[in-house]
Amino acid sequence: MYFTQVYTALTTFQTSLISLNSRYDRYAHGYHHALTENEVKGFNILKLYCFFFRRKVC
Repeated sequence: MYFTQVYTALTTFQTSLISLNSRYDRYAHGYHHALTENEVKGFNILKLYCFFFRRKVC
């Protein structure tokens, strides 16, 4: 029974972390005014970093 309670608690917590309506989510779905110019620049730098160094975080 303890395992079930821990599993349920973790599942509920993880579900609460998912937004789907954050500014980034809106940007990723095509609304390009959702992020500021500096945020887009930073995101592009992150994508380049991931591309060139083959990082799995991206």
